[in-house]
Amino acid sequence: MAHYPDKSAEYAFQNQIIDHLKSNGWRVGTAAKYNHELALYAEDTLAFVKESQPD
Repeated sequence: MAHYPDKSAEYAFQNQIIDHLKSNGWRVGTAAKYNHELALYAEDTLAFVKESQPD
């Protein structure tokens, strides 16, 4: 018989990772705004450039 991992434990672990990242300044984005071709969130990239290079 095949062994299948406990999906509820995996989900809880995933949420712990997300919570830890958020508490350390990471932002959680939505899949709809993610550009798969460029592998980034365009809004976040533009905000970073404007903040780090105001001129």
